[in-house]
Amino acid sequence: MRPPQDRINMISKSTRNFNECSVDDVRGGISVIFDMPSCGGCRTCEMACSFKHEEAFVPSRSSIKILDKKDGPGFLVFLVEESGGQEVACDGCLEFGVPLCIQYCRESEELKRIIKEFLERRETQKTYRRRAT
Repeated sequence: MRPPQDRINMISKSTRNFNECSVDDVRGGISVIFDMPSCGGCRTCEMACSFKHEEAFVPSRSSIKILDKKDGPGFLVFLVEESGGQEVACDGCLEFGVPLCIQYCRESEELKRIIKEFLERRETQKTYRRRAT
């Protein structure tokens, strides 16, 4: 299940070149969407990620989703920030050194920048939450 199309259209208009927009996932997790103009939409990253989590190719269990954009080149990259419902949070495949999605992406340099920004953002938020408690 993907976020509603009207939400994707809104995000597609508001995101450009690694600017992210937090959204509420319809399944209860917290997610971030990035614009990736060079993405060809092959969704190999989804397959690699789901294999890491499920030991089977189940894209619905992937922490990364590739979404269609209403206009412009490329696709939107949907990353799960916090687990909830059916969602599994992206952990950056820390045990592999290089995330599987990046290993199998033909546009790996751009995806690498997106994943790095995503993980840095998440770590910053964790730091702020710890200080607030």
